[in-house]
Amino acid sequence: MWLMTKAGFYSITRKAKNEYHIRAREKQDIQNLKDALKIKAKLNDWPTSDYQFRIIVNEATYHRVMAYLTELVDYNNFKSMIHTRKDQDRKNSKYSRIWGVMRELDQRSHKHYWKTYDKRQQQLDITDPVARDVEESFPDFHNPGRVEAQHILEGDTIKHGSQHCEVLLITEVGTHLEFVLEPGEDTVDMNPTDLVEVVKWKDA
Repeated sequence: MWLMTKAGFYSITRKAKNEYHIRAREKQDIQNLKDALKIKAKLNDWPTSDYQFRIIVNEATYHRVMAYLTELVDYNNFKSMIHTRKDQDRKNSKYSRIWGVMRELDQRSHKHYWKTYDKRQQQLDITDPVARDVEESFPDFHNPGRVEAQHILEGDTIKHGSQHCEVLLITEVGTHLEFVLEPGEDTVDMNPTDLVEVVKWKDA
């Protein structure tokens, strides 16, 4: 079981009856559990294993861990909360990428600003009244310029500071859009109507 939580990212498996392995990519994530629950189990460091850090606990301790992680759900947006956690914030861009991959399973109609992306791929019905409004607000995609953030597509290249950055991932966080940029996997929050300078369109 994979768990993305306020305390860390964990992979938990049951290896035998009454033997659970709680594993992590980062040592601090395991230490967070040991400190919070006063777990006496040894923090194992196995450099050649898929997950380097782990504790091996009995079923009673496993249930304590699960109860504790459940109690940590006191936020209304997971990724926004992770931003505030000094020992967890570096995971945010990774979580965004996982979210993006899993989003591909969602077969529902996209929200209004996702329709603008579909238009870029010639999939938007311009006879639809809402779509016509979108069409009128779009620039010539072969002539880059300043456009609203909500019209940017993953794969576009935008100007961020003095750098030209490719947009790796776009996610919705509350009323904002979160852009993950390459190089550096920098995360940038924007309002949908913020103006962004496009250097090159994905499909130009």
